[in-house]
This record gives sequence, C-alpha cells and structure tokens, in this order.
Amino acid sequence: MKYAVVLMVVFMMMLVMVAPASADAARVNANGTWNDCNFGAVVRAAGPNLVVNVNITQNFFGTLDGKYVGTEFDVVKADGSVAFHGSGNFTGGVAGTPATGTYRYEGIVRANKFHATWVLTGVTDELLAPVAGNGTWTAQFDGVSDVCPDGLFSGTYEGSVKVGP
Repeated sequence: MKYAVVLMVVFMMMLVMVAPASADAARVNANGTWNDCNFGAVVRAAGPNLVVNVNITQNFFGTLDGKYVGTEFDVVKADGSVAFHGSGNFTGGVAGTPATGTYRYEGIVRANKFHATWVLTGVTDELLAPVAGNGTWTAQFDGVSDVCPDGLFSGTYEGSVKVGP
C-alpha cells in the first residue's frame, strides 16, 4: 500500500513539472534578424561548377535568440547561380525558452538575392521538452573582415516555432 501511495505522489510531481511545458505547446510566429561570419572556406572545381565548404557562426535576434555554429556546402554554377545547404548546432532561446538543437537550411542565390528555408529541431534545456521550428529567411552580403574573410552576411527570418509536446 505504501508503495502505491509513493508511486502516485511521484506521478503527480512529474505531472506538475511537465504541465508548464505543455502549456507552451501552441505554435507561435517567429521573426527577427541575424548576422553571420563565414571563414575557413575550401573551394574546388567540379566540372564547370565550383564547390565551396565553409564554416559559419551566426547570431540570431528575436524569437530565435542565440548562436548557430555549423558548416555550409555551396555549389556555384557556371551561370552564376548558387545553391547552398547548411547544418549545425543552435544554442540559445526559442520563444523565450532556453533550448539546444540542430538548425538546417537550404536555399538559392539569384541576382545577388539570397533566399532559404530553415528547420530547427531540439529540446529545451530544463525539461527536455521538444522544440521545433521552420520558416524562411532572406540575406544580403555585407563584405568581409579579417575575422570573416569568406563573408559577412545579415538578414531577416520568419516562420513559426513550437516549444513543448
């Protein structure tokens, strides 16, 4: 009998701890700005195209508020168009909740206009509740620096995020 009572108390405590995460489970709009630093590029020819692998650190502000560290794979085609894919780790806040996850994106560049779609999957830092998000972003090239010799970029993002089950 004591075992059953202890088990019920533990279950109720777990329910109370998880309930706040469940309350945040609705999708919310995500928007904000970002900037990044590209460095360590490795460029090679692939037929008439160029293939570029580059390291990126990216800062997010807004609904996503944190840092992404990852790599990007670019294909620069002979006509000047570019297709790119990136993935890495995001740490920071998602809709005000501390979280860690995998951030992925892919996009194109045409006539110096950068467009991409993004996906974030991860967990909250405290309760390990799921975190998910997706959307689009646009970017512009801002130049280079000694620390970011392969490019400085900035832009805006929008989409939606969900924190909790």
